[in-house]
Amino acid sequence: MNQTRREILKAGGAALICTCVGAGVSACAMISGKSSTPAVPPEASHVSDSKLVIDLARVPELAVVGGSAKFVPAGSEKKLLIVRSGDNQFDVFINRCTHAGRELEYLRDEKRLRCVSFGHSEFDLQGRKLGGPAKGDLTKLAITRTGDSLEIAL
Repeated sequence: MNQTRREILKAGGAALICTCVGAGVSACAMISGKSSTPAVPPEASHVSDSKLVIDLARVPELAVVGGSAKFVPAGSEKKLLIVRSGDNQFDVFINRCTHAGRELEYLRDEKRLRCVSFGHSEFDLQGRKLGGPAKGDLTKLAITRTGDSLEIAL
């Protein structure tokens, strides 16, 4: 049976949609480059003196150990991934894999970060590359917790 190029492309597109629907959000994340990590609501943060201040009371994802949230500060290209890795431990990374610039997601059970791309580069909570096609380590930012606020140096 001879198929035209258009028919092959249509079949491939349909298969891709079925894969995304059947495999869930993570399969689509590989294609879009965006993780399913929830975003910090705009009203939960403000920028002051080159610091991002986040009100933890307004970000339920960061209220529990193992939670994570992503954030893009207004007027900045720096996408951030904030992880609550312990009772009093928060880690913040530039949310961009060093392989192809895709977003990262936090694997709470393994305490690792993973790129949403097909290659799935993985990193430890210091930002060091553990495996995959990434070209190097992640950029980790300084963070301070004061009461119910996180201050992140931009």
